[in-house]
Amino acid sequence: MRVYFEPNTDQKYGEYLMTHEIDTLLDALARLSDGLTTQRADLEALAETFMPPEKWQEYITARTLAEENIAELGADTEAVRKILKEAVIESGESHERNGISAVFVSGRTKWNAKKLGNAVRMHPWLADFRSEGKPYVQIKGV
Repeated sequence: MRVYFEPNTDQKYGEYLMTHEIDTLLDALARLSDGLTTQRADLEALAETFMPPEKWQEYITARTLAEENIAELGADTEAVRKILKEAVIESGESHERNGISAVFVSGRTKWNAKKLGNAVRMHPWLADFRSEGKPYVQIKGV
């Protein structure tokens, strides 16, 4: 993966450092998204530019290179998304930057309806059947 950011590893993660790292990840995701959009647009432009039969081989070569760039940018984007989600979960709050939102959603509380129903009010020990899901992050705008 190409390096688009330099996480701060020599200091403890405080609130400022966590926010700074998440902002850096959001910036990286925005750059990667822009790169993908540009590569896809360039790919479409290539089709129009090189369509004459005498240019067909040149078009195939250029298209192959563009598809490789798109695949690499896609892999980089997914890697940054994964790191960003982990950082947002660690911070415990949503972040927004450059039109991209990383929305923190806390883990959901689940109840076993067959075993509990309304009985938990009368029998507090039934709360042992309660479980909470893991928090997750939704990334929007990419």
